[in-house]
Amino acid sequence: MAGVLFLAASGCGQGDRPDLAPVEGTVMLDGNPLARATVVFRPTEGKDSRAITDANGHYELFYLRDIKGAIPSGHTVRITTATEDAPQERLPDRYHRNTVLTAEVKAGETNEIPFALESD
Repeated sequence: MAGVLFLAASGCGQGDRPDLAPVEGTVMLDGNPLARATVVFRPTEGKDSRAITDANGHYELFYLRDIKGAIPSGHTVRITTATEDAPQERLPDRYHRNTVLTAEVKAGETNEIPFALESD
C-alpha cells in the first residue's frame, strides 16, 4: 500500500512540463515604455511563453497561467499591441506578423531581455 501511495505522489508535480528559466525585461517604443503590449516567445520546439507589459513597459513571461518562465533555447519573439478591444496595431509588421525579433533564453539564470522598438 505504501508503494502505491509513493507512486501516486511521485506522479504529481512537474509532469511533462520542461525545465524553465525566468525571463523578464522592458519593451520601449521610440524611447518610451510600451504599455499593454503582448510579448510572445516561441521556442524552436515546445510551447510559447507570454506576457503583457505593464505601464512601465515591463514584462515577465509565463509558460502557463500560474507558472513563470520560458523553455531555455532560441526563440522567435512577437510583440503586438492589437487586442480584441483595440484591433488597431500600433507597431510595424517587423515586430509581430513578419517579426525580426529573436532572443536566447539561458537555463539556470534570470534572463533580462529588453526590446527597444522603433515606429516607422
